[in-house]
Amino acid sequence: MENRVFLESFVDNDLSSIVMCDLNFTVVYMNKVAKEEYKSYGGESLIGTSLLSIHNPECMFKITEVVHWFSMDKDNNIMRTFYNEKKDSDLFMQAIRDKDGELIGFTERQERRNKENISFYQF
Repeated sequence: MENRVFLESFVDNDLSSIVMCDLNFTVVYMNKVAKEEYKSYGGESLIGTSLLSIHNPECMFKITEVVHWFSMDKDNNIMRTFYNEKKDSDLFMQAIRDKDGELIGFTERQERRNKENISFYQF
């Protein structure tokens, strides 16, 4: 089986909202949580559109600055960009690099801080 199948399944079943974009800021992938999280902006229909189109000018500037920072050094790979008090979650941008370390895209990933309500080893 292809690695891609494993990776997509892993990302799609993650509890965090994950949006992947190319260097043109085009949304190329959203996991299930992200599709639901961004439902008011179009959800799955955001795939193929610009991530910048759903942000205000200040956020657009900050997103482009972070991607520029990623491009400046192969060690520049993750940045915390926002805290959502209502959801008690942090938003991170993370570089996506090819096997040679070249920047090929980025993710926006929202991680909840609150204690998970899934019981341990609940079958």
